[in-house]
Amino acid sequence: MLGWAPQAQADDYTPEPVPTECTVEVPTSAVGRNVVLEASVSANSNTPITGTVRLSIARGSSDREVWSTTRRYNGSRVRVEGPTLPRGNYTATSQFTSDREVHGDCAGSARFQVRSKSKGGEVAGETEGAGGSNGSGGSGGSVGGVATGLPNTGGPHLLVLLVGLGLVAAGGGILTRTRRTALA
Repeated sequence: MLGWAPQAQADDYTPEPVPTECTVEVPTSAVGRNVVLEASVSANSNTPITGTVRLSIARGSSDREVWSTTRRYNGSRVRVEGPTLPRGNYTATSQFTSDREVHGDCAGSARFQVRSKSKGGEVAGETEGAGGSNGSGGSGGSVGGVATGLPNTGGPHLLVLLVGLGLVAAGGGILTRTRRTALA
């Protein structure tokens, strides 16, 4: 009787791809200089992330592209020298397409400005970035070339930190003194 029973069939199961996050950064740029784009992709996976990254620049926040290129992504940051752009506001976009079913595709964007040079030769401009996970927007970036997601450890915040450390040290000293007198 056992020989007549149908054999068990495996369920059709395809695992969900590991979510990926795309970021694109545009260092401050000036009129007359080429715009530099830096794109990276990250995922919580031990499998190497490989695929292609399509980088594009659009004027303002519109979908009207003024420049685009596609590069190979092999797990490390992609740095591309883009075009020389006239003064104005732009949006840089990166779109990652994975080679493997293990990782999902993603997109990220960053707004930036191309400004003229200041008298001292420095570039006056700012970048606001947004990463994306599987096509959704995120937050982060930099303003004036300084990262915005970092804690402020200078100025009045430093004073609060030092006062807090002093209170912890004083509390430890009082606790030690009371325990020694209680034991004696």
